[in-house]
Amino acid sequence: MIKIIKKEICDSRKDEYDIIFTDQILKSKKAIKVNNPKDLYYNLNKVSSDSNIALYFKKEKYLDNYYQLLYFYQNYIEKVNLFKKEIKKLNKSFDKSEDHRLVTDAIHKLQYMNCDGKYLRAFLITLGYQLKNDNVDYVIPLALAYETFQTSILIHDDIIDNSETRRGKKTIHEIYNEELKSNDNTPSSLAICIGDLGFYLTNSILFKKYKNDPQLIKILEYLNKVIINTIKGEIVDVYLPTLEKLNNKGRFTERDVMEISRLKTSWYTVVGPFCLGAIAANVSESKIKNYEKMLEPIGIAFQVRDDILGIFGSSDTTGKSNITDIEENKLTIMYSYLKLVKEKYYNEFIKYYGKEHVTEEDAEIVRDLIMRSGALDYAEDTIVELLNLSKEEKDKYKVNFQDLKDKNSDTVGFLKVNGTNIEYTVVKGTNNSYYLKHNFNKESNSA
Repeated sequence: MIKIIKKEICDSRKDEYDIIFTDQILKSKKAIKVNNPKDLYYNLNKVSSDSNIALYFKKEKYLDNYYQLLYFYQNYIEKVNLFKKEIKKLNKSFDKSEDHRLVTDAIHKLQYMNCDGKYLRAFLITLGYQLKNDNVDYVIPLALAYETFQTSILIHDDIIDNSETRRGKKTIHEIYNEELKSNDNTPSSLAICIGDLGFYLTNSILFKKYKNDPQLIKILEYLNKVIINTIKGEIVDVYLPTLEKLNNKGRFTERDVMEISRLKTSWYTVVGPFCLGAIAANVSESKIKNYEKMLEPIGIAFQVRDDILGIFGSSDTTGKSNITDIEENKLTIMYSYLKLVKEKYYNEFIKYYGKEHVTEEDAEIVRDLIMRSGALDYAEDTIVELLNLSKEEKDKYKVNFQDLKDKNSDTVGFLKVNGTNIEYTVVKGTNNSYYLKHNFNKESNSA
């Protein structure tokens, strides 16, 4: 529960709340002072799905943002608890008594990795579905199928990146390395097979749960589109750093980085999941296109934030090393800014960025150069610009009643029926039969 309260309520009934977010200094252990949405974001770890939260602010500039962020987050963690419960059942269903013991062992490794994620993509699928339907249970199998697809593609990604940890635990190829103590590519080969298996288990989930759903073909078509975009982004992401190493003065641009983020991250993390949920709810194709335009910048912003965390984040929080991106010469917007804008810092930066064995001391030098050059601030500013771009795109599809009145003075309302495709302007003229023969623009209807 989230409530916006006044001072008198805060003074007399503050014990009713678990947390009070405020811009004031209060004599209460429950009070957390925040000055902007970013402050609130960094305190979300104190919020649970059933926290009673009060918002007491004298300055109301960000009040709506605070409310929406908390509402979104509480809804998210409530769903995460459901996903954690349901994915255990799903993972168990992968076990088949007739499988060879080595296949069973491989499936157990997939199950080991197919949990403990953040479930952001699964949550976005439920959000997309709830545009038109409240029966979230129906779309849970689709959400978990997507999580299984994500786990599978991450298994491959960990091999490509030579990552030792994922989701705070050892990667599958690394486990095989320890088990087999092999000097050949067998551990990676086995991990690739497990990733492949996960892709087709994803399809099996969808066929089993939605075989009679008329939307199944559209769901599979769109999922295919998401996977193709993701792999295209991965190709550029893998190839470009090597070209940079081979030819440091190559034709590398910021647009290259943004294209990787658009294809590999935005579609796979934000656009794809949300729109899959919407398609399952039978949202029209034209609206899906609108959602794609609105969500793409958010997905790119998500990647920019992930790139910042990849270097500046804590391994305990992110579940992955904060040195890996430096060692693999990952091309981020911070890298492009240093190379293309701040050459003075870049020449020192590349002595450590992309180095084969990066020490913590090396990593600190890289972090310092990124901050002193202004590359970190540039990345943060880019996130703000992308989110504003998304908002501008969203505002295009808002119904502006005054605009409708300016186009037709007979406008008296706008009708939208949730759960249907019914959306139209309500007009009333002096002649009751006029709009039987004319459209909103007062053009004569053809016979």
